[in-house]
Amino acid sequence: MAEALEIRVGTVENVDRVRERLSFEFGFLAQQGFSVQLQEERHGDTTLFTCRLQGAAPGPAGEVDCGEMLRHHLANALSDLIVNEWERSLLTYLIRSQYECFTRGEQKAIFTAASRNLNCRPDGRPDLLRKIDRKGRVLKLILDYLGSQQELNLDGFITFRLRDYRDQLNDAVGRAVDDFLMEKEYLEFVNLLRQFVEAQEPKLKLVHAVVQPKGAFKLIDDRGAVVTNENLAESFVDIDSEVNTEDLFVSALITLAPERVVLHCPTELDRIESLETIRAVFEDRLTTCRGCHLCRDERKAVSPVPQRFPGKKRPGH
Repeated sequence: MAEALEIRVGTVENVDRVRERLSFEFGFLAQQGFSVQLQEERHGDTTLFTCRLQGAAPGPAGEVDCGEMLRHHLANALSDLIVNEWERSLLTYLIRSQYECFTRGEQKAIFTAASRNLNCRPDGRPDLLRKIDRKGRVLKLILDYLGSQQELNLDGFITFRLRDYRDQLNDAVGRAVDDFLMEKEYLEFVNLLRQFVEAQEPKLKLVHAVVQPKGAFKLIDDRGAVVTNENLAESFVDIDSEVNTEDLFVSALITLAPERVVLHCPTELDRIESLETIRAVFEDRLTTCRGCHLCRDERKAVSPVPQRFPGKKRPGH
């Protein structure tokens, strides 16, 4: 029988989860005929696990390398613990230490977004391969370390040996903060527009906002007449003709501040940014229609021409 090998693993955090995960890993080895022992002792704040493995009787494939077997199973267990247990506390620490200016509720939202950055595709769908890739990189570093060391302090290893991994977490947090600030700024902007609309006298009782198949638009009043440049000229004296059609669409509706807006929009264009802004600003004043003659007429349009308004260039554009 091969000589026994032992490796010690120390930790301050997540002691119960480390014990549970190592016991599971050693139970798996015991089922394969290996002699295994897991001992636990306390040294101050640190719990030290002694992991001992001795090979089973040689089989048809010959003698098993106990050292390689123990290192591989320990690396598998510890890398799994790091990405499933320590990762959450690492993200929380990074957020609370670097972004104290945010409230706990805002920090929680940033944590959720950072986790999504780490584990999801850009469209928000879960991507298990991202976590598997992180675990694989951590596993390799643990294997390399155990190739020359027989004692591993988990907390210290994470702090000093997993800098690339921690940088990856920090990057996910940074992107989450940027997105959070952009969303916060957008919501403040929408709230300002909403207050502006509510404060001014409506210029029209009803406006049909017709979004055409290629994203162009036109505005029609309650008599069926297209709203012309003359209706809006005074409000666009500071806007340049280069401002995109979506900006003008929002600006025109904000300027008119109608009592009611009926949005006629093809389903495939539902998520364009300008429409989300209009919905957020007008809220209860807005309804969506997809089946009237205006909707059908615009679906038949072959080459819709965007409605544009004259003016000067807006600062910052």
